[in-house]
Amino acid sequence: MFLPVKRAPCAAVLSRLMDAIQAILEDSVRTLFRTPDFPALADEVGPEFGPLLSSGKVRSAIEGIFRLLYPQRLEICNAFKNDAAFDRHINDEAYHLSGLSQDSAKALRALLDPLYTAVRKGFPPGGAPQFSGQLLRQQYAAANDRLGRVCPVCVGEILFTQGEGENDHYFPRSKFPTLTLHPCNLLPICPNCNGPSFKHEKNPVAAADAGPGELQTVFLPYLRPARPEVTLGVGVDGRIVMTPSPGAGQYTARRIKNLDRLYRL
Repeated sequence: MFLPVKRAPCAAVLSRLMDAIQAILEDSVRTLFRTPDFPALADEVGPEFGPLLSSGKVRSAIEGIFRLLYPQRLEICNAFKNDAAFDRHINDEAYHLSGLSQDSAKALRALLDPLYTAVRKGFPPGGAPQFSGQLLRQQYAAANDRLGRVCPVCVGEILFTQGEGENDHYFPRSKFPTLTLHPCNLLPICPNCNGPSFKHEKNPVAAADAGPGELQTVFLPYLRPARPEVTLGVGVDGRIVMTPSPGAGQYTARRIKNLDRLYRL
């Protein structure tokens, strides 16, 4: 998110899958007591994603959500709908990502993790994929021309087209299961930037910034790159130093601090 980059075209599959998941969660809260009607759910999500419901792990997870108490189902549905719209609220002073209770988060991860695994391997299966983890990196590189040949965080050279790199969940799915499949939350980066010594499972939003307006305090993949707001220099220790560019907004210094906390650029 240092560089201004574009999403891979295949990420459109994830947008449609997010809508299908929302349809399933909305079905779970239509009545107080019910069990999932899988043929009806298949019709609800459409022929593109209906076959995913045949997975044993996916079916079991959907049944688990439907068995939850109604307030928990409602919590999950509302949180998913709220967080799915985060890309439209990055400058909203009242907006913040949802926090799920432990049991609700566990139930949602049980559904979204196998869905992510399935599409990451190649979707649809058995034919020319419209989406896969590798295709995401390849199309990202093509969509961004010369910027697609470097890590968008550290700007180190990397050959995404040759299978190098990783698809990072900027908001970690362990902490934000609602964003596991969000197309604006998956960014190809180098293994070092995504490794345990740097970002890994860190929350981009600092604890002190959490709450209404929190997204204003961070740079965001595809949506708010650092480069236009930042001036680069060299410190006395030889390290690259980032400072707000002339005319930068009130949040730029905070965004730089959070970016450095994640990646120590």
